[in-house]
Amino acid sequence: MSKLGSFFSKVKSFFEKVFGSGNWERTVGSVITIVAPLVETLVALTAGEPEATEIQSVVNQVQSDLAAVAALATSVTPASGATTYQQIGTVLNGVKTNLASLLAAGHIKDTATLTKVTAIVDTVVNEVEAILSEVPVPTPALPATGSACG
Repeated sequence: MSKLGSFFSKVKSFFEKVFGSGNWERTVGSVITIVAPLVETLVALTAGEPEATEIQSVVNQVQSDLAAVAALATSVTPASGATTYQQIGTVLNGVKTNLASLLAAGHIKDTATLTKVTAIVDTVVNEVEAILSEVPVPTPALPATGSACG
């Protein structure tokens, strides 16, 4: 993570100060609202690149995944918690993979653009990792114990 720390961590700390404890779902929504324009900037930076269509496709998938995470985070119930948190983790790991593919595939030829895109991708990946580190881990249910009476 960067020296400044992640935006997610700062937002989480803010909610903890204001409300006494962090509202995980609200924090995820806030971070995604901030991160989404960064993802859109990736296309703007690469619009002159011949592979802009492929880059747009990856960005569209990332945006769709971030919207899915926001929806999942707001729909968590005690009954669905474990399953929903697993889904959130899967989707966020997919976001990281998709963003990494932009850099690994070498689609961006201009070094100045690549530097800017790398900085944005790193920022988004850091935020995704911060969210992943805070995804609540459901505690396994204790097995019911029966007692034989008398």
